Amino acid sequence: MYNYNNFEVEKTIADETALQSRLTIDQMIREPIRFLKPRQPPVCVERGENMKTALGKMDAERVGHVLITDLGRLAGIITERDIVRRVVGRSEPLEEMIVEKFMTPDPECLNINDPISFALNLMAVGEFRHIPLVDELHRPVGSLSVRRFLRWLGESLGPSIINLPPNASKPFPTGREGA
Repeated sequence: MYNYNNFEVEKTIADETALQSRLTIDQMIREPIRFLKPRQPPVCVERGENMKTALGKMDAERVGHVLITDLGRLAGIITERDIVRRVVGRSEPLEEMIVEKFMTPDPECLNINDPISFALNLMAVGEFRHIPLVDELHRPVGSLSVRRFLRWLGESLGPSIINLPPNASKPFPTGREGA
């Protein structure tokens, strides 16, 4: 049998913890993107390179995207999603495919000193997983992935997320959950 008073105490603790986390998150997303420790330097190839070179760099660096440059300035981006949609299934050899043909040209980008909230908004609205970071001359200086953001969020809020009490108002699931 469940004690109603314990439920109220647990609910109050959960509400206070959630409020504390919200305040912390509100403060955190105003910080500059550099607090996320984005990948620096970014993985780049020149626009005349072939797909084999780009894929080799992505594999070697264990990243899901590569920035395409033109004389040192950001010209485009190729992501794993682009590769699946535009490259996979083609009959020509990777050595003959030029990255410029398959890149997303002029991608949305941010500065490393822009607020984290800008990056979150851009990722949510644009449905992006990767955001190039450029300097004032539009030269790539870093890149931010949604994975990096989530890792930082977990590191920053870990104890408050892990220590949240269970929600006693929700019924216990009777069947399997998840994927």
